[in-house]
Amino acid sequence: NSAAKANVRAAIPAVEAYNADNTGTANSAGYAGMTVSLLQTYDSAIVPTKLTIFRATSVTYCVDSTVGGKVWNKNGPGADIVSVFLYDESTRTYYAPFAVGHPQEGLPNFRWPLELLAVMLVTLTGHLGGFLSGVNHP
Repeated sequence: NSAAKANVRAAIPAVEAYNADNTGTANSAGYAGMTVSLLQTYDSAIVPTKLTIFRATSVTYCVDSTVGGKVWNKNGPGADIVSVFLYDESTRTYYAPFAVGHPQEGLPNFRWPLELLAVMLVTLTGHLGGFLSGVNHP
Protein backbone atom coordinates (compact mmCIF):
# COMPACT_ATOMS: atom_id res chain seq x y z
CA ASN A 1 0.00 0.00 0.00
CA SER A 2 1.60 3.24 -1.12
CA ALA A 3 -0.18 5.29 1.60
CA ALA A 4 1.82 3.57 4.36
CA LYS A 5 5.06 4.17 2.46
CA ALA A 6 4.10 7.83 1.97
CA ASN A 7 3.44 8.20 5.71
CA VAL A 8 6.96 7.00 6.52
CA ARG A 9 8.54 9.10 3.77
CA ALA A 10 6.69 12.23 4.94
CA ALA A 11 7.89 11.76 8.53
CA ILE A 12 11.60 11.54 7.71
CA PRO A 13 12.26 15.33 7.51
CA ALA A 14 10.71 15.71 10.99
CA VAL A 15 12.78 12.77 12.28
CA GLU A 16 16.00 14.34 10.98
CA ALA A 17 15.04 17.80 12.30
CA TYR A 18 14.43 16.28 15.73
CA ASN A 19 17.83 14.57 15.55
CA ALA A 20 19.54 17.85 14.66
CA ASP A 21 17.82 19.75 17.47
CA ASN A 22 18.24 17.08 20.16
CA THR A 23 21.70 18.03 21.39
CA GLY A 24 21.57 16.26 24.75
CA THR A 25 24.55 14.36 26.07
CA ALA A 26 25.58 10.79 25.18
CA ASN A 27 22.53 8.50 25.16
CA SER A 28 20.03 11.36 25.42
CA ALA A 29 21.14 13.03 22.17
CA GLY A 30 20.23 12.35 18.56
CA TYR A 31 17.05 10.35 17.99
CA ALA A 32 16.75 9.34 21.67
CA GLY A 33 13.42 10.27 23.24
CA MET A 34 11.75 10.79 19.87
CA THR A 35 7.98 10.30 19.89
CA VAL A 36 5.27 10.82 17.30
CA SER A 37 3.95 13.72 19.40
CA LEU A 38 7.35 15.42 19.32
CA LEU A 39 7.57 14.89 15.56
CA GLN A 40 4.25 16.72 15.20
CA THR A 41 5.96 19.88 16.48
CA TYR A 42 8.09 19.71 13.32
CA ASP A 43 5.28 18.62 10.97
CA SER A 44 1.66 19.04 12.03
CA ALA A 45 0.51 16.80 9.16
CA ILE A 46 1.91 13.70 10.90
CA VAL A 47 -1.02 11.59 12.12
CA PRO A 48 -0.23 9.72 15.37
CA THR A 49 -2.47 6.77 14.50
CA LYS A 50 -0.61 6.22 11.21
CA LEU A 51 2.98 6.30 12.45
CA THR A 52 4.80 4.18 15.02
CA ILE A 53 8.28 4.63 16.45
CA PHE A 54 9.62 1.24 17.53
CA ARG A 55 13.10 2.33 18.48
CA ALA A 56 14.83 5.65 18.95
CA THR A 57 18.37 5.73 20.30
CA SER A 58 21.09 8.35 20.13
CA VAL A 59 22.26 7.03 16.75
CA THR A 60 19.34 5.28 15.04
CA TYR A 61 15.60 4.74 14.88
CA CYS A 62 12.90 2.51 13.44
CA VAL A 63 9.69 4.12 12.17
CA ASP A 64 6.78 2.39 10.48
CA SER A 65 3.27 2.89 9.18
CA THR A 66 0.49 0.39 8.56
CA VAL A 67 -2.35 1.02 6.13
CA GLY A 68 -4.71 -1.67 4.88
CA GLY A 69 -2.65 -4.45 6.46
CA LYS A 70 0.52 -3.38 4.64
CA VAL A 71 3.46 -2.21 6.73
CA TRP A 72 6.29 -0.02 5.48
CA ASN A 73 9.24 0.91 7.65
CA LYS A 74 12.56 2.72 7.74
CA ASN A 75 15.07 1.12 10.06
CA GLY A 76 17.60 3.87 10.58
CA PRO A 77 18.95 6.96 8.84
CA GLY A 78 20.77 5.07 6.08
CA ALA A 79 18.07 2.49 5.42
CA ASP A 80 15.57 2.36 2.59
CA ILE A 81 11.85 2.43 3.21
CA VAL A 82 10.79 -1.19 2.79
CA SER A 83 7.61 -3.25 2.91
CA VAL A 84 7.23 -5.56 5.88
CA PHE A 85 4.27 -7.91 5.88
CA LEU A 86 3.97 -11.54 6.77
CA TYR A 87 0.93 -12.65 4.79
CA ASP A 88 -0.58 -11.38 1.57
CA GLU A 89 -4.25 -12.39 1.52
CA SER A 90 -4.67 -11.76 -2.22
CA THR A 91 -1.94 -14.24 -3.20
CA ARG A 92 -2.10 -16.39 -0.05
CA THR A 93 1.65 -16.03 0.32
CA TYR A 94 3.58 -15.95 3.60
CA TYR A 95 6.64 -13.75 3.91
CA ALA A 96 9.57 -14.09 6.28
CA PRO A 97 10.11 -10.92 8.35
CA PHE A 98 13.90 -11.08 7.89
CA ALA A 99 13.59 -11.33 4.09
CA VAL A 100 11.48 -8.25 3.69
CA GLY A 101 9.23 -8.35 0.65
CA HIS A 102 10.54 -11.68 -0.60
CA PRO A 103 8.29 -14.73 -0.50
CA GLN A 104 9.44 -17.49 1.81
CA GLU A 105 10.26 -20.39 -0.47
CA GLY A 106 9.97 -24.03 0.47
CA LEU A 107 12.99 -25.76 1.90
CA PRO A 108 15.18 -27.60 -0.62
CA ASN A 109 14.45 -31.32 -0.99
CA PHE A 110 17.98 -32.29 0.07
CA ARG A 111 17.80 -30.53 3.45
CA TRP A 112 16.50 -33.44 5.58
CA PRO A 113 18.90 -36.09 4.21
CA LEU A 114 21.76 -33.62 4.68
CA GLU A 115 20.75 -32.94 8.30
CA LEU A 116 20.43 -36.70 8.95
CA LEU A 117 23.91 -37.23 7.51
CA ALA A 118 25.29 -34.50 9.78
CA VAL A 119 23.69 -36.07 12.87
CA MET A 120 25.05 -39.49 11.94
CA LEU A 121 28.54 -38.05 11.40
CA VAL A 122 28.51 -36.32 14.82
CA THR A 123 27.30 -39.53 16.48
CA LEU A 124 29.92 -41.64 14.73
CA THR A 125 32.77 -39.29 15.64
CA GLY A 126 31.56 -39.24 19.26
CA HIS A 127 31.64 -43.03 19.46
CA LEU A 128 34.97 -43.23 17.65
CA GLY A 129 36.44 -40.70 20.10
CA GLY A 130 35.13 -42.77 22.98
CA PHE A 131 36.77 -45.94 21.63
CA LEU A 132 40.09 -44.21 20.96
CA SER A 133 40.19 -42.65 24.41
CA GLY A 134 39.30 -45.92 26.12
CA VAL A 135 35.99 -44.67 27.54
CA ASN A 136 33.93 -47.03 25.36
CA HIS A 137 35.16 -50.61 25.23
CA PRO A 138 34.29 -52.93 22.31
